[in-house]
Parts: sequence; structure tokens; C-alpha cells
Amino acid sequence: MSYDLISDGNITPKPFPSLGLYLQFTPPKLMLIIMDQIEHITKEFHQKF
Repeated sequence: MSYDLISDGNITPKPFPSLGLYLQFTPPKLMLIIMDQIEHITKEFHQKF
């Protein structure tokens, strides 16, 4: 099965997606992960001080 045509960001693309899919899906997910990490670090920082 191929998820190439599915535009839902929650659907995992094929193991070797096209560059277009990579650019479409990866940056938002990375941003969410990074923002989550920043939020977590910020909360720990505020708890210590």
C-alpha cells in the first residue's frame, strides 16, 4: 500500500517517500517535537527557580 496521495499529516509515508512528501510532512512534525521539548525544558526551569 502507498500513502503518497494522502495529505493527512498523521499518515506515515512510505519508507522512501519522494522529496516533496518529505518536505510536506517532516518540518511541521519536527517543529512540534522541538516546541514540545522547549516547553518541557521551560517547565523544568521554572520548577527549579
